[in-house]
Amino acid sequence: MTSFFIILNVIIGATVLILIAKEFIDKDKRETNTRSQNIAYSAVFAALIVLLSTMMRQIAFPPVIPGVLDAAFILLIIVAVASIACGFWVGLATAFTFGLMSFITSFTNPTALAPVFNNPLVSVLPRICMGFTIYFAYRLMNKLLKDKGNKGDKVKSYVRIGVAAGVGALTNTALVLGSMALIYGGRVIGGTALTAEFFTWILTFVGSLEFVATALLTPPIVYAIGRATRRSL
Repeated sequence: MTSFFIILNVIIGATVLILIAKEFIDKDKRETNTRSQNIAYSAVFAALIVLLSTMMRQIAFPPVIPGVLDAAFILLIIVAVASIACGFWVGLATAFTFGLMSFITSFTNPTALAPVFNNPLVSVLPRICMGFTIYFAYRLMNKLLKDKGNKGDKVKSYVRIGVAAGVGALTNTALVLGSMALIYGGRVIGGTALTAEFFTWILTFVGSLEFVATALLTPPIVYAIGRATRRSL
């Protein structure tokens, strides 16, 4: 659990950096535009992904729940925050960085299943898809749960964000496992048999926990960014 709180503190620090970046951007609104804002936000989130990916490999953070939930799920939260708080292109850039770091670290700091993640169809493509599903799931939830100017609006906002973030986590799990099953199903890699039972276990238990954790932890961060930047979420 110590690693969990360390990483959460890093996320909070990154949120502060994002807000500072926005203040610099907004100092001269005559010279700024949406593109420059997206570049600034994307750079901060990408740096955070790179930092945490490196830390997790080099320092070897213990899992949040041994054998079930790895600390790397925090990266899913970062992608969700970027997609919901800063928009489609920032989310897509952050998701791509997540996938790229998964691909790179599978070579530089290999684990038992590293050969699987050497394939960008497993390590990169599913993460990019997260950027799409989170953003459009959030747009759909905005249509289904519209604000009515009462006290229930904050709850609706949390639900909209939580569901979209959870959809992103499920996208990642389902597509990574799906591509693994299609390409490597039935093989034994790094001492792990990639059988139907293996995929069922990961999808059912790990996928469910990642969905719940991402759905619960993403809304407070996104809502804080929204309040600080005066964005309607």
